[in-house]
Amino acid sequence: MEHLVERLSSLEWTSTNVALAAAAALTVYTLAHLFRNFVLSPIKHVPGPMPAAATEWWALSHNMRGNKYLRVHELFDKYGPVVRTGPSSVTLRNYRYLPAVYQGKWDKIAAYDGFRTNRGCPNSFSAIGQSEAQGKRRGMLPQYATACLVEWQDVFNSHLLEIVTFLRCNGAVKPVDVLALVAHGLIDILGELVLDTQINAVADFAESKPNPIARAITMWPKRGTIKGQLHPLVWKVAEQIPHAGWQHLVQADSNLADFVEPIVKKARKQLEEGAQPERPALVHRLSTCTNSMLGERWPERDVTAECIDHFLAGTETTSTSMTYIMYTLSNRPDVMKRLQEELDGFMGLSEVPDIQGLARQPYLNAVIKEGLRVFTPALGSLDRLVPKGGMVFDGVFLPEGTAVGLQSWTTHRDAEVWGDDAYEFKPERWLAETQEMKAAFIPFSIGGRNCPGQNLAMYDMRLFLAVLARNFDVKPAAHTSSSSMEPYDLTTVSPTGGKCDLHFFPRDS
Repeated sequence: MEHLVERLSSLEWTSTNVALAAAAALTVYTLAHLFRNFVLSPIKHVPGPMPAAATEWWALSHNMRGNKYLRVHELFDKYGPVVRTGPSSVTLRNYRYLPAVYQGKWDKIAAYDGFRTNRGCPNSFSAIGQSEAQGKRRGMLPQYATACLVEWQDVFNSHLLEIVTFLRCNGAVKPVDVLALVAHGLIDILGELVLDTQINAVADFAESKPNPIARAITMWPKRGTIKGQLHPLVWKVAEQIPHAGWQHLVQADSNLADFVEPIVKKARKQLEEGAQPERPALVHRLSTCTNSMLGERWPERDVTAECIDHFLAGTETTSTSMTYIMYTLSNRPDVMKRLQEELDGFMGLSEVPDIQGLARQPYLNAVIKEGLRVFTPALGSLDRLVPKGGMVFDGVFLPEGTAVGLQSWTTHRDAEVWGDDAYEFKPERWLAETQEMKAAFIPFSIGGRNCPGQNLAMYDMRLFLAVLARNFDVKPAAHTSSSSMEPYDLTTVSPTGGKCDLHFFPRDS
Protein backbone atom coordinates (compact mmCIF):
# COMPACT_ATOMS: atom_id res chain seq x y z
CA MET A 1 0.00 0.00 0.00
CA GLU A 2 2.81 2.39 0.90
CA HIS A 3 4.48 1.55 -2.40
CA LEU A 4 1.31 2.44 -4.29
CA VAL A 5 1.01 5.77 -2.46
CA GLU A 6 4.65 6.59 -3.31
CA ARG A 7 4.05 5.79 -6.97
CA LEU A 8 0.96 7.99 -7.08
CA SER A 9 2.71 10.88 -5.33
CA SER A 10 5.62 10.70 -7.72
CA LEU A 11 3.46 11.05 -10.80
CA GLU A 12 3.56 14.30 -12.70
CA TRP A 13 -0.05 15.47 -12.57
CA THR A 14 -0.37 17.11 -15.96
CA SER A 15 -3.76 18.12 -17.33
CA THR A 16 -3.72 14.96 -19.43
CA ASN A 17 -3.10 12.77 -16.41
CA VAL A 18 -5.85 14.53 -14.47
CA ALA A 19 -8.29 13.97 -17.34
CA LEU A 20 -7.33 10.31 -17.57
CA ALA A 21 -7.68 9.85 -13.83
CA ALA A 22 -11.10 11.52 -13.88
CA ALA A 23 -12.20 9.34 -16.80
CA ALA A 24 -10.99 6.21 -14.99
CA ALA A 25 -12.81 7.22 -11.81
CA LEU A 26 -16.01 7.88 -13.75
CA THR A 27 -15.71 4.52 -15.50
CA VAL A 28 -15.23 2.70 -12.22
CA TYR A 29 -18.18 4.51 -10.68
CA THR A 30 -20.40 3.73 -13.68
CA LEU A 31 -19.44 0.04 -13.70
CA ALA A 32 -20.02 -0.20 -9.95
CA HIS A 33 -23.40 1.51 -10.37
CA LEU A 34 -24.44 -0.88 -13.14
CA PHE A 35 -23.18 -3.91 -11.20
CA ARG A 36 -25.27 -2.86 -8.21
CA ASN A 37 -28.42 -2.26 -10.28
CA PHE A 38 -28.18 -5.42 -12.38
CA VAL A 39 -26.42 -7.98 -10.18
CA LEU A 40 -26.99 -6.93 -6.58
CA SER A 41 -30.44 -5.33 -6.93
CA PRO A 42 -33.15 -7.01 -4.82
CA ILE A 43 -35.58 -6.50 -7.73
CA LYS A 44 -33.31 -7.85 -10.48
CA HIS A 45 -35.91 -10.60 -11.04
CA VAL A 46 -38.59 -8.09 -12.08
CA PRO A 47 -38.89 -7.86 -15.89
CA GLY A 48 -38.48 -4.56 -17.69
CA PRO A 49 -36.33 -2.64 -20.18
CA MET A 50 -32.59 -2.71 -19.49
CA PRO A 51 -32.17 1.13 -19.62
CA ALA A 52 -34.82 1.54 -16.91
CA ALA A 53 -33.04 -0.92 -14.63
CA ALA A 54 -29.69 0.76 -15.27
CA THR A 55 -30.46 4.36 -14.38
CA GLU A 56 -33.12 6.90 -13.38
CA TRP A 57 -32.40 8.73 -16.63
CA TRP A 58 -34.76 6.41 -18.53
CA ALA A 59 -37.70 7.67 -16.47
CA LEU A 60 -36.48 11.27 -16.46
CA SER A 61 -35.94 11.36 -20.22
CA HIS A 62 -39.46 10.10 -20.90
CA ASN A 63 -40.85 12.49 -18.30
CA MET A 64 -39.17 15.38 -20.09
CA ARG A 65 -40.74 14.21 -23.34
CA GLY A 66 -44.09 14.05 -21.57
CA ASN A 67 -44.75 10.46 -22.63
CA LYS A 68 -43.64 8.23 -19.77
CA TYR A 69 -47.22 7.12 -19.11
CA LEU A 70 -47.44 5.80 -22.70
CA ARG A 71 -44.08 4.01 -22.54
CA VAL A 72 -45.00 2.33 -19.25
CA HIS A 73 -48.40 1.33 -20.65
CA GLU A 74 -46.64 -0.37 -23.58
CA LEU A 75 -44.31 -2.24 -21.21
CA PHE A 76 -47.24 -4.15 -19.68
CA ASP A 77 -48.02 -5.75 -23.05
CA LYS A 78 -44.38 -6.78 -23.44
CA TYR A 79 -43.39 -7.84 -19.91
CA GLY A 80 -46.61 -8.55 -18.02
CA PRO A 81 -48.53 -6.91 -15.13
CA VAL A 82 -45.46 -6.16 -12.96
CA VAL A 83 -42.75 -4.08 -14.68
CA ARG A 84 -39.46 -2.59 -13.51
CA THR A 85 -39.46 1.08 -14.47
CA GLY A 86 -36.36 2.24 -12.56
CA PRO A 87 -33.38 0.92 -10.59
CA SER A 88 -35.61 0.62 -7.52
CA SER A 89 -39.05 1.29 -9.05
CA VAL A 90 -41.84 -1.03 -10.17
CA THR A 91 -45.19 -0.20 -11.77
CA LEU A 92 -48.25 -2.45 -11.44
CA ARG A 93 -51.10 -2.95 -13.89
CA ASN A 94 -53.73 -4.75 -11.81
CA TYR A 95 -56.19 -2.20 -10.37
CA ARG A 96 -57.05 -4.62 -7.54
CA TYR A 97 -53.78 -3.61 -5.86
CA LEU A 98 -54.86 0.02 -5.50
CA PRO A 99 -56.08 -0.44 -1.89
CA ALA A 100 -52.89 -2.25 -0.85
CA VAL A 101 -50.60 0.47 -2.23
CA TYR A 102 -52.58 3.62 -1.50
CA GLN A 103 -54.85 2.82 1.43
CA GLY A 104 -52.07 1.35 3.53
CA LYS A 105 -49.85 3.68 5.52
CA TRP A 106 -46.95 3.45 3.08
CA ASP A 107 -44.47 6.31 2.87
CA LYS A 108 -43.89 8.28 -0.32
CA ILE A 109 -40.66 8.11 -2.29
CA ALA A 110 -37.83 10.64 -1.92
CA ALA A 111 -38.67 12.35 -5.23
CA TYR A 112 -41.63 14.05 -3.51
CA ASP A 113 -39.09 16.32 -1.83
CA GLY A 114 -39.01 18.15 -5.17
CA PHE A 115 -42.57 19.32 -4.50
CA ARG A 116 -41.80 21.23 -1.32
CA THR A 117 -43.06 24.81 -1.41
CA ASN A 118 -42.04 28.08 0.21
CA ARG A 119 -38.31 27.61 -0.48
CA GLY A 120 -38.09 23.99 0.61
CA CYS A 121 -40.73 23.68 3.34
CA PRO A 122 -42.65 20.36 3.40
CA ASN A 123 -46.39 20.47 2.76
CA SER A 124 -49.03 17.76 3.04
CA PHE A 125 -48.41 16.61 -0.55
CA SER A 126 -44.61 16.52 -0.41
CA ALA A 127 -44.35 15.01 3.08
CA ILE A 128 -42.70 11.61 2.83
CA GLY A 129 -44.04 10.07 6.04
CA GLN A 130 -47.72 9.15 6.41
CA SER A 131 -47.96 10.56 9.95
CA GLU A 132 -46.57 13.97 8.96
CA ALA A 133 -49.07 14.25 6.12
CA GLN A 134 -52.01 13.23 8.29
CA GLY A 135 -51.11 15.79 10.94
CA LYS A 136 -51.25 18.55 8.33
CA ARG A 137 -54.38 17.35 6.52
CA ARG A 138 -56.78 17.43 9.46
CA GLY A 139 -56.57 21.19 9.77
CA MET A 140 -57.41 21.88 6.13
CA LEU A 141 -60.21 19.41 5.34
CA PRO A 142 -63.05 21.50 6.91
CA GLN A 143 -62.34 24.27 4.38
CA TYR A 144 -63.45 22.01 1.54
CA ALA A 145 -66.50 20.46 3.17
CA THR A 146 -69.79 21.15 1.39
CA ALA A 147 -71.13 23.21 4.29
CA CYS A 148 -68.15 25.57 3.99
CA LEU A 149 -68.15 25.81 0.19
CA VAL A 150 -71.83 26.80 0.18
CA GLU A 151 -70.88 29.86 2.22
CA TRP A 152 -68.60 30.97 -0.64
CA GLN A 153 -71.29 30.75 -3.34
CA ASP A 154 -71.16 34.51 -3.96
CA VAL A 155 -67.43 34.28 -4.71
CA PHE A 156 -67.98 31.55 -7.30
CA ASN A 157 -70.84 33.58 -8.76
CA SER A 158 -68.91 36.82 -9.24
CA HIS A 159 -65.89 35.27 -10.95
CA LEU A 160 -67.90 32.95 -13.20
CA LEU A 161 -70.17 35.78 -14.35
CA GLU A 162 -67.07 37.85 -15.09
CA ILE A 163 -65.92 35.04 -17.39
CA VAL A 164 -69.34 34.85 -19.08
CA THR A 165 -69.29 38.61 -19.72
CA PHE A 166 -65.82 38.38 -21.23
CA LEU A 167 -66.76 35.47 -23.51
CA ARG A 168 -69.96 37.14 -24.71
CA CYS A 169 -67.86 40.05 -25.94
CA ASN A 170 -64.82 38.14 -27.21
CA GLY A 171 -65.46 34.44 -27.73
CA ALA A 172 -67.22 34.14 -31.08
CA VAL A 173 -65.02 35.84 -33.66
CA LYS A 174 -61.70 35.59 -31.87
CA PRO A 175 -60.81 32.21 -30.29
CA VAL A 176 -60.10 32.11 -26.57
CA ASP A 177 -57.52 29.92 -24.84
CA VAL A 178 -59.82 28.07 -22.46
CA LEU A 179 -56.87 26.56 -20.56
CA ALA A 180 -55.58 30.00 -19.57
CA LEU A 181 -59.06 31.47 -19.03
CA VAL A 182 -60.17 28.75 -16.60
CA ALA A 183 -56.82 28.87 -14.79
CA HIS A 184 -57.18 32.63 -14.26
CA GLY A 185 -60.75 32.15 -13.01
CA LEU A 186 -59.62 29.50 -10.53
CA ILE A 187 -56.79 31.73 -9.32
CA ASP A 188 -59.34 34.44 -8.51
CA ILE A 189 -61.58 31.96 -6.67
CA LEU A 190 -58.69 30.44 -4.73
CA GLY A 191 -57.35 33.89 -3.92
CA GLU A 192 -60.44 34.44 -1.80
CA LEU A 193 -61.05 30.89 -0.59
CA VAL A 194 -57.42 30.27 0.43
CA LEU A 195 -55.97 33.73 1.14
CA ASP A 196 -58.98 36.05 1.51
CA THR A 197 -57.36 38.18 -1.20
CA GLN A 198 -58.53 39.69 -4.49
CA ILE A 199 -56.09 38.78 -7.30
CA ASN A 200 -58.04 40.00 -10.38
CA ALA A 201 -56.45 37.44 -12.69
CA VAL A 202 -59.45 37.29 -15.07
CA ALA A 203 -59.31 41.07 -15.45
CA ASP A 204 -55.65 40.74 -16.45
CA PHE A 205 -56.54 38.00 -18.93
CA ALA A 206 -59.30 40.12 -20.46
CA GLU A 207 -56.79 42.93 -21.01
CA SER A 208 -54.11 40.53 -22.33
CA LYS A 209 -51.87 41.40 -19.40
CA PRO A 210 -49.51 38.65 -18.17
CA ASN A 211 -50.33 37.58 -14.64
CA PRO A 212 -47.20 36.58 -12.67
CA ILE A 213 -49.14 34.25 -10.37
CA ALA A 214 -50.62 32.37 -13.33
CA ARG A 215 -47.17 32.02 -14.92
CA ALA A 216 -45.58 30.74 -11.71
CA ILE A 217 -48.37 28.20 -11.19
CA THR A 218 -47.97 26.93 -14.76
CA MET A 219 -44.21 26.52 -14.33
CA TRP A 220 -44.20 25.06 -10.83
CA PRO A 221 -45.21 21.39 -11.51
CA LYS A 222 -42.50 21.07 -14.15
CA ARG A 223 -40.00 22.47 -11.68
CA GLY A 224 -41.07 19.98 -9.01
CA THR A 225 -40.76 16.98 -11.32
CA ILE A 226 -37.30 17.91 -12.58
CA LYS A 227 -35.98 18.88 -9.15
CA GLY A 228 -37.30 15.68 -7.58
CA GLN A 229 -35.49 13.44 -10.06
CA LEU A 230 -32.13 15.23 -10.09
CA HIS A 231 -29.37 14.88 -7.53
CA PRO A 232 -29.39 17.98 -5.26
CA LEU A 233 -25.93 19.02 -6.49
CA VAL A 234 -27.02 18.71 -10.12
CA TRP A 235 -30.10 20.82 -9.37
CA LYS A 236 -27.91 23.48 -7.71
CA VAL A 237 -25.87 23.72 -10.90
CA ALA A 238 -28.96 23.67 -13.11
CA GLU A 239 -30.46 26.59 -11.18
CA GLN A 240 -27.67 28.80 -12.51
CA ILE A 241 -28.44 28.29 -16.21
CA PRO A 242 -29.04 31.86 -17.45
CA HIS A 243 -31.85 31.10 -19.92
CA ALA A 244 -34.87 33.39 -19.35
CA GLY A 245 -37.54 30.70 -19.77
CA TRP A 246 -35.61 28.29 -17.55
CA GLN A 247 -35.24 30.94 -14.87
CA HIS A 248 -39.01 31.49 -14.85
CA LEU A 249 -39.29 27.78 -14.06
CA VAL A 250 -36.53 27.80 -11.43
CA GLN A 251 -37.94 30.87 -9.68
CA ALA A 252 -41.59 29.74 -9.74
CA ASP A 253 -41.47 28.66 -6.09
CA SER A 254 -39.78 31.79 -4.75
CA ASN A 255 -42.14 33.99 -6.80
CA LEU A 256 -45.16 32.30 -5.23
CA ALA A 257 -43.56 32.51 -1.78
CA ASP A 258 -42.94 36.24 -2.23
CA PHE A 259 -46.63 36.69 -3.06
CA VAL A 260 -48.17 34.47 -0.37
CA GLU A 261 -45.87 35.11 2.59
CA PRO A 262 -46.90 38.77 3.27
CA ILE A 263 -50.57 37.79 3.06
CA VAL A 264 -50.05 35.05 5.64
CA LYS A 265 -48.18 37.44 7.94
CA LYS A 266 -50.98 39.99 7.72
CA ALA A 267 -53.71 37.42 8.38
CA ARG A 268 -51.92 35.98 11.40
CA LYS A 269 -51.30 39.43 12.84
CA GLN A 270 -54.98 40.32 12.53
CA LEU A 271 -55.93 37.08 14.28
CA GLU A 272 -53.45 37.77 17.07
CA GLU A 273 -55.03 41.21 17.54
CA GLY A 274 -58.43 39.61 17.99
CA ALA A 275 -59.95 40.26 14.57
CA GLN A 276 -62.10 37.26 13.60
CA PRO A 277 -63.11 36.88 9.93
CA GLU A 278 -66.81 36.40 9.36
CA ARG A 279 -65.98 33.68 6.82
CA PRO A 280 -62.54 32.13 7.46
CA ALA A 281 -60.29 31.39 4.50
CA LEU A 282 -57.79 28.55 4.59
CA VAL A 283 -55.06 30.88 5.84
CA HIS A 284 -57.19 31.64 8.91
CA ARG A 285 -57.98 27.99 9.61
CA LEU A 286 -54.35 26.87 9.41
CA SER A 287 -53.20 29.80 11.53
CA THR A 288 -55.51 28.86 14.39
CA CYS A 289 -55.61 25.06 14.34
CA THR A 290 -53.21 22.47 15.76
CA ASN A 291 -51.10 19.99 13.84
CA SER A 292 -52.61 16.85 15.39
CA MET A 293 -49.45 14.77 15.03
CA LEU A 294 -47.17 17.35 16.62
CA GLY A 295 -49.62 18.72 19.16
CA GLU A 296 -48.70 22.32 18.39
CA ARG A 297 -49.88 25.26 16.27
CA TRP A 298 -48.83 25.56 12.66
CA PRO A 299 -45.68 27.71 12.20
CA GLU A 300 -46.04 30.62 9.81
CA ARG A 301 -43.62 29.04 7.36
CA ASP A 302 -45.76 25.90 7.15
CA VAL A 303 -48.97 27.88 6.63
CA THR A 304 -47.34 29.70 3.72
CA ALA A 305 -46.11 26.43 2.21
CA GLU A 306 -49.54 24.82 2.47
CA CYS A 307 -51.37 27.78 0.97
CA ILE A 308 -48.98 27.78 -1.99
CA ASP A 309 -49.56 24.06 -2.50
CA HIS A 310 -53.34 24.54 -2.53
CA PHE A 311 -53.02 27.26 -5.15
CA LEU A 312 -50.98 24.90 -7.30
CA ALA A 313 -53.18 21.85 -6.84
CA GLY A 314 -56.43 23.80 -7.16
CA THR A 315 -55.48 25.58 -10.36
CA GLU A 316 -53.32 23.35 -12.53
CA THR A 317 -55.28 20.10 -12.34
CA THR A 318 -58.81 21.51 -12.51
CA SER A 319 -58.03 23.87 -15.40
CA THR A 320 -56.52 20.96 -17.35
CA SER A 321 -59.54 18.71 -16.75
CA MET A 322 -61.95 21.48 -17.76
CA THR A 323 -59.92 22.23 -20.88
CA TYR A 324 -60.04 18.67 -22.17
CA ILE A 325 -63.74 18.36 -21.37
CA MET A 326 -64.54 21.59 -23.25
CA TYR A 327 -62.36 20.53 -26.19
CA THR A 328 -64.16 17.18 -26.32
CA LEU A 329 -67.56 18.89 -26.24
CA SER A 330 -66.47 21.16 -29.08
CA ASN A 331 -66.05 18.01 -31.20
CA ARG A 332 -68.99 16.02 -29.78
CA PRO A 333 -72.23 17.93 -30.52
CA ASP A 334 -74.21 14.86 -29.42
CA VAL A 335 -72.81 15.05 -25.90
CA MET A 336 -73.08 18.84 -25.78
CA LYS A 337 -76.73 18.77 -26.90
CA ARG A 338 -77.72 16.26 -24.23
CA LEU A 339 -75.84 18.22 -21.56
CA GLN A 340 -77.46 21.50 -22.62
CA GLU A 341 -80.90 19.93 -22.53
CA GLU A 342 -80.35 18.92 -18.92
CA LEU A 343 -78.97 22.35 -17.96
CA ASP A 344 -81.71 24.28 -19.81
CA GLY A 345 -84.25 22.82 -17.45
CA PHE A 346 -82.20 23.67 -14.38
CA MET A 347 -80.74 27.17 -14.85
CA GLY A 348 -81.05 30.34 -16.85
CA LEU A 349 -78.60 32.20 -19.03
CA SER A 350 -76.03 34.34 -17.20
CA GLU A 351 -76.90 32.54 -14.00
CA VAL A 352 -74.65 30.61 -11.63
CA PRO A 353 -76.68 27.75 -10.18
CA ASP A 354 -76.77 26.53 -6.63
CA ILE A 355 -73.65 24.50 -5.78
CA GLN A 356 -75.57 21.66 -4.16
CA GLY A 357 -78.17 21.50 -6.93
CA LEU A 358 -75.49 20.80 -9.53
CA ALA A 359 -74.37 17.73 -7.62
CA ARG A 360 -77.78 16.21 -8.44
CA GLN A 361 -77.60 16.65 -12.24
CA PRO A 362 -76.87 13.13 -13.55
CA TYR A 363 -75.58 13.85 -17.05
CA LEU A 364 -73.46 16.81 -15.96
CA ASN A 365 -71.74 14.60 -13.41
CA ALA A 366 -71.39 11.78 -15.94
CA VAL A 367 -69.59 14.11 -18.37
CA ILE A 368 -67.24 15.30 -15.64
CA LYS A 369 -66.45 11.78 -14.42
CA GLU A 370 -65.80 10.58 -17.95
CA GLY A 371 -63.57 13.60 -18.53
CA LEU A 372 -61.61 12.78 -15.39
CA ARG A 373 -61.32 9.15 -16.47
CA VAL A 374 -60.08 9.78 -20.00
CA PHE A 375 -58.14 12.98 -19.28
CA THR A 376 -56.89 12.48 -15.73
CA PRO A 377 -54.76 15.50 -14.73
CA ALA A 378 -51.93 13.21 -13.55
CA LEU A 379 -51.50 10.22 -15.85
CA GLY A 380 -48.49 8.56 -14.22
CA SER A 381 -48.04 6.66 -10.97
CA LEU A 382 -47.79 8.18 -7.50
CA ASP A 383 -45.20 5.84 -6.02
CA ARG A 384 -45.08 4.51 -2.47
CA LEU A 385 -42.43 2.49 -0.61
CA VAL A 386 -43.14 -1.18 0.09
CA PRO A 387 -43.08 -1.59 3.91
CA LYS A 388 -41.14 -4.01 6.06
CA GLY A 389 -41.61 -7.65 5.10
CA GLY A 390 -42.17 -6.94 1.41
CA MET A 391 -45.22 -7.95 -0.60
CA VAL A 392 -46.20 -10.19 -3.51
CA PHE A 393 -47.96 -8.72 -6.56
CA ASP A 394 -49.21 -11.07 -9.27
CA GLY A 395 -46.71 -13.69 -8.14
CA VAL A 396 -43.74 -11.29 -8.02
CA PHE A 397 -42.17 -10.56 -4.65
CA LEU A 398 -41.12 -6.95 -4.02
CA PRO A 399 -38.87 -6.38 -1.01
CA GLU A 400 -39.03 -3.61 1.54
CA GLY A 401 -38.06 -0.20 0.14
CA THR A 402 -39.14 -0.85 -3.44
CA ALA A 403 -40.94 2.11 -5.02
CA VAL A 404 -44.24 0.86 -6.39
CA GLY A 405 -47.33 2.45 -7.92
CA LEU A 406 -50.15 2.20 -10.46
CA GLN A 407 -50.71 4.78 -13.18
CA SER A 408 -54.15 6.21 -13.83
CA TRP A 409 -53.70 6.12 -17.63
CA THR A 410 -53.57 2.34 -17.52
CA THR A 411 -56.11 1.85 -14.72
CA HIS A 412 -58.66 4.05 -16.50
CA ARG A 413 -58.31 1.99 -19.69
CA ASP A 414 -58.56 -1.49 -18.23
CA ALA A 415 -60.97 -3.36 -20.53
CA GLU A 416 -61.95 -5.66 -17.64
CA VAL A 417 -63.49 -2.63 -15.91
CA TRP A 418 -64.43 -0.24 -18.69
CA GLY A 419 -65.16 -2.65 -21.56
CA ASP A 420 -63.92 -2.79 -25.13
CA ASP A 421 -64.76 0.90 -25.57
CA ALA A 422 -62.41 1.96 -22.73
CA TYR A 423 -60.58 4.42 -25.00
CA GLU A 424 -63.81 6.18 -26.03
CA PHE A 425 -65.35 9.23 -24.35
CA LYS A 426 -68.71 7.84 -23.30
CA PRO A 427 -70.46 9.66 -20.42
CA GLU A 428 -73.39 7.25 -20.53
CA ARG A 429 -71.30 4.56 -18.87
CA TRP A 430 -71.55 6.52 -15.59
CA LEU A 431 -75.34 6.40 -15.59
CA ALA A 432 -75.00 2.70 -14.69
CA GLU A 433 -71.91 2.87 -12.47
CA THR A 434 -70.56 -0.47 -11.25
CA GLN A 435 -68.55 -1.35 -8.15
CA GLU A 436 -65.58 -2.12 -10.39
CA MET A 437 -65.79 1.36 -11.89
CA LYS A 438 -65.81 2.91 -8.44
CA ALA A 439 -62.79 0.84 -7.41
CA ALA A 440 -60.76 1.69 -10.51
CA PHE A 441 -61.58 5.42 -10.69
CA ILE A 442 -58.59 7.30 -9.26
CA PRO A 443 -58.39 10.89 -10.61
CA PHE A 444 -57.80 12.13 -7.05
CA SER A 445 -55.91 9.02 -5.90
CA ILE A 446 -57.39 7.09 -2.96
CA GLY A 447 -56.70 6.44 0.70
CA GLY A 448 -55.46 8.72 3.46
CA ARG A 449 -53.28 10.76 1.11
CA ASN A 450 -55.77 11.40 -1.64
CA CYS A 451 -56.43 14.95 -2.83
CA PRO A 452 -57.79 16.90 0.17
CA GLY A 453 -59.44 19.41 -2.17
CA GLN A 454 -61.29 16.94 -4.38
CA ASN A 455 -64.69 18.18 -3.15
CA LEU A 456 -63.72 21.71 -4.21
CA ALA A 457 -62.41 20.41 -7.54
CA MET A 458 -65.71 18.68 -8.29
CA TYR A 459 -67.70 21.81 -7.39
CA ASP A 460 -65.39 23.94 -9.55
CA MET A 461 -65.85 21.65 -12.54
CA ARG A 462 -69.61 21.42 -12.12
CA LEU A 463 -69.94 25.21 -11.91
CA PHE A 464 -67.56 26.00 -14.78
CA LEU A 465 -69.01 23.34 -17.08
CA ALA A 466 -72.63 24.20 -16.28
CA VAL A 467 -72.13 27.92 -16.84
CA LEU A 468 -70.06 27.54 -20.02
CA ALA A 469 -72.26 24.86 -21.63
CA ARG A 470 -75.52 26.64 -20.73
CA ASN A 471 -74.40 29.98 -22.14
CA PHE A 472 -72.35 28.96 -25.18
CA ASP A 473 -72.02 26.62 -28.11
CA VAL A 474 -68.35 25.77 -28.55
CA LYS A 475 -66.25 25.05 -31.63
CA PRO A 476 -62.49 24.42 -31.89
CA ALA A 477 -60.31 27.01 -33.60
CA ALA A 478 -58.87 25.94 -36.93
CA HIS A 479 -55.43 25.33 -35.41
CA THR A 480 -56.74 23.40 -32.37
CA SER A 481 -56.50 19.73 -33.30
CA SER A 482 -56.00 16.27 -31.83
CA SER A 483 -52.25 16.63 -32.34
CA SER A 484 -52.03 20.02 -30.56
CA MET A 485 -54.16 18.57 -27.75
CA GLU A 486 -52.06 15.41 -27.32
CA PRO A 487 -51.41 15.12 -23.55
CA TYR A 488 -47.95 16.14 -22.40
CA ASP A 489 -47.49 14.70 -18.92
CA LEU A 490 -44.91 16.16 -16.55
CA THR A 491 -46.51 15.27 -13.19
CA THR A 492 -49.62 17.12 -14.37
CA VAL A 493 -50.94 17.14 -17.92
CA SER A 494 -51.05 19.98 -20.41
CA PRO A 495 -51.77 20.05 -24.17
CA THR A 496 -48.68 19.54 -26.33
CA GLY A 497 -49.56 22.80 -28.08
CA GLY A 498 -49.55 24.62 -24.73
CA LYS A 499 -53.06 26.01 -25.15
CA CYS A 500 -56.60 25.20 -26.29
CA ASP A 501 -58.17 27.89 -28.47
CA LEU A 502 -61.95 27.57 -28.79
CA HIS A 503 -64.73 29.75 -30.19
CA PHE A 504 -67.63 30.49 -27.81
CA PHE A 505 -70.92 31.34 -29.55
CA PRO A 506 -73.55 32.82 -27.18
CA ARG A 507 -76.82 30.91 -26.96
CA ASP A 508 -80.01 32.97 -27.11
CA SER A 509 -82.26 30.69 -25.09
